[in-house]
Order: sequence, then C-alpha cells, then structure tokens
Amino acid sequence: MEILPGYTLAAFWLFTVISIISGLYYSKKTPAPFFLFLAIVFFAATIVLLSASQGSHSYNSIYFQVNIDQRQPECSDCQNMDRRIRVIFAKEAGRSDRNKVAYSQEENELSEQERILLNETDTEIPLTNETAVNPHKFKWIIVEKNLCTSSRRPFILIIVHSAPKNLKQRMFIRETWGAAEISQRLNTLIVFALGAFQGPLAIRQQKAVLRENSVYGDIIQEDFVDNYRNLTYKTVMWLRWVTYYCSEAQYVLKLDDDIFTNMFNLVRHVKNLHKRNIARHNTLACNVWNGVRVDRNTSSKWFVPKTEFAASVYPTYCSGSAYLMSADLAPKLYHASFEVPFFWVDDFWLTGQVAAHVNASWYQMRSMFSLIVKNKFIYEESFTDDYVVFGHVPHLKMKDKYRVWKRIAATYGFIPDHKGLL
Repeated sequence: MEILPGYTLAAFWLFTVISIISGLYYSKKTPAPFFLFLAIVFFAATIVLLSASQGSHSYNSIYFQVNIDQRQPECSDCQNMDRRIRVIFAKEAGRSDRNKVAYSQEENELSEQERILLNETDTEIPLTNETAVNPHKFKWIIVEKNLCTSSRRPFILIIVHSAPKNLKQRMFIRETWGAAEISQRLNTLIVFALGAFQGPLAIRQQKAVLRENSVYGDIIQEDFVDNYRNLTYKTVMWLRWVTYYCSEAQYVLKLDDDIFTNMFNLVRHVKNLHKRNIARHNTLACNVWNGVRVDRNTSSKWFVPKTEFAASVYPTYCSGSAYLMSADLAPKLYHASFEVPFFWVDDFWLTGQVAAHVNASWYQMRSMFSLIVKNKFIYEESFTDDYVVFGHVPHLKMKDKYRVWKRIAATYGFIPDHKGLL
C-alpha cells in the first residue's frame, strides 16, 4: 500500500477534531454518543492509514523529511533505488551474526541482473584470512571510490563518526565548517562514516541515507549494526576506506559529529606542524590521555569488567573526540587491526592498543581543545580566538552553534546568510 499524501491524512485529523468540537457544542440538542461515535470512527481510520504508511517502502519517509537541503537537485537515479535497496539488504537475509543486519526472506528474491549488481558492489574485499585474530567480515553498503584521486589530494581528510539517524548533525556540518566552499579553499575533504540501521523501519530509513548520499556523495557505510558497542567496527571500516580509496591524503583527522571545528585554525596549526616536521610520520596528534582508570562502575556507559580488560589503568591513548594521524599511519593501523583482539572501547583500542602494536608515537595537542564550557558566551569567545580548534558542548543549542560559526566565518572572509549558510 502506498503512503497517502500528507493533505489526506491532515484532512482526517481535521475531521476528527471537528467531530469532537461539534459533539461538545451540540451535546445538549443531539445525543452526545452520536458525535463521540463519529470521532472514534475518524480517529480509527487515521490510525489505520498511518499504520499502512509505516509499512510502505515509499521515499516519502518521515525520517527523510527532517529536511534534506531543498536547494539541491533531486538524485538522478531515485527510480532505481528500490532495486538497489533489495540488492544491498538481500545479501544479509538469514545471517546469524548479531552484529549484522538481517531482513526478511522476501528481500532475498533477486533477479539475475540484481545478482550481477550485488557482485559488483563488493569487488574490494578486506583482509579476512582464517588466521586473523580480529577478522573484519562486513561488506560495503555505500562506498565512494572516487573522492580522492591523483589530481585531488586533500591536505586533511576528515572522517566524521555519525549515527545513521543523525541527519541534522551532518547537515549542520555541511552548511557550516564543512561547507564545500571551505573545503575547496583549504584543500580538505569530509567523509561521514556510518553503520547500518536495525529494527522494523530499517529499510525505509536506509533508503533515506542512500538518497542523502546521492545528493552529497560524502558517506561510507558497512553492514554492521550502528551502536555504541560496534564503534570499533566503524573505525576499521574507515581505515579500510582510507587505505584503498584515499591514500593520497597527507593527514587523516577523525571526529565525532558533535564536535565543533574551527577549520581555519585547524589547517593553520597542521601546516605549522608539517613545516616543523612534527607528526609527519607514524604519529598520532591528539588530546593524549595517560593514567586513565578503567571504569568499573556497573551503572556507567563505559563500564568495563575485568574479564574484558584486567588492568586497572589504560595505557597511553587519544581522546576519541578528535585525533589526527599522519597518512602513512592509516594503512599500518588497518592491517594491524586484524592482529589485535577486538575491544569495544574504540578510541583506546585504535589509538592505544593498535597504535602501540605498530610502534606509533603520540603528540600532545590538548591546548587546541575547548571542552565542556557551561557559559555559552565564554565558549564563543574561546572558539573565535587564534588557537582553539575543537569544541565539545553537547548542551549548546543549534542557534548558538550557528552564531559561533558566523563569527568565525566572517573573521576569515566568509559571509553566511541569516541561517548560517555560506
């Protein structure tokens, strides 16, 4: 069943409200139960229609209507998206691995043409030999293979960890510090790293992500379930992508999608490090943490039992909110990831355990961070100075983030419009 147009559903809701009001108004002249009966009928009809729309696979999903930039042109191949969806998800039907997405048998009915498309989707297979301590057996859902070329060698490749549902965060980045005009001026490239949806609306939500990527072309995604315990899989995914499809970058920066970044300060600082021959080879530059105690609080989000990590203190590693690595380090970490046992605390696993495995060095750049500051005006002032690069203020409202961005942009000659866009 197709989703009914929005105005049809609105009409049913309107009739429901009118019926209730009429029932209250005429209750003295006409038996109230009659109008109550009408209200119940209209309400039930609306619920049925909404339920039918939830089961539909139309592109007019509520999820996607959060608002993908209406100024952008419609994707050219949307008419083929249903086939693409079936191909992507059919390969997962029947899998028992709890970290992989699985779908109904009907999604597994492929034509010969679709089977050919499926085979073309996975032409590049990662190293997953039988002797690997930590094999990575996940497959691509979205892989952009031509963002980096011999003629497009980004100075800084920025990988942003983003949950599939976080469209608003991705749009904020695309419209502010990650805007195309800034990336071109500073020679940077931003790529969003996503896992897969899970649940009854997974296929519908995934269509929204595919359409989003058809507009912006800046997403990579594998078929592991995107959740907090699977962030290590996400880390290996983007290391894989950098190794095979963007080895031309000079530096790789990993960020979370709630980290605000002053791109102008970032590039200036990294160029300064580059000129001084600092962090150019086999190095992680970050907010280096030493002597961090393992969280044994069973009610904590970061609780780690001794059965998973016996030591009481973590060895040296980087804060996962933002860390920069020299480009030569990414493929080393990727191949070493198969040799280091899986651990779900992704920042420690990669920048601590795997980094130590390849004898990487750490460079402290804590002074570039503006961490949680409760006063938004102090935060704004600190972020518009000449040194702060990264900020994490989860409680800061979107309008305040736009205001900070407008000040930064104006300082460097970019004049955003009233919405904060370039």
